Amino acid sequence: MHASPRVNGCLILRGKTGKRGAVVPDTDVQPKTLRTAAGQGEEMQSGVASAISALNAHHQGLPGQTAGFSFAQQLMRTQHSWQARLGDVRNECGDVAQSLRKSADNYETNDDNTARSFTQRSESLAMVRPAAQSRHNSPFG
Repeated sequence: MHASPRVNGCLILRGKTGKRGAVVPDTDVQPKTLRTAAGQGEEMQSGVASAISALNAHHQGLPGQTAGFSFAQQLMRTQHSWQARLGDVRNECGDVAQSLRKSADNYETNDDNTARSFTQRSESLAMVRPAAQSRHNSPFG
């Protein structure tokens, strides 16, 4: 088995050097891509909802048609189990889509706030006296 290279206990990944010299992989988050993935999650949610509707439609008359058969009770348990599991999958698809959209919004907000902070910082730096003027206030000349 091939061992991954490590420095000071940190796995070496191709990317940029971060805090404390640790290597951090390059990250390029695209909110548009997150929103596209969210849309796919919503499509899957819709598809699973359709599957639940089809399952319910196919089993609608089942209790009356299977009355008296020994397998009827087990068949209904199986149907309820599938309904519950598909319902969970449908809900998870919706939750993932919502999380992806929120992540996209958060990245955009963070980018906007970061850009504004640099603009504010550069404006406040313009008010600082140039080094030539401040030198005259020094006891060292």
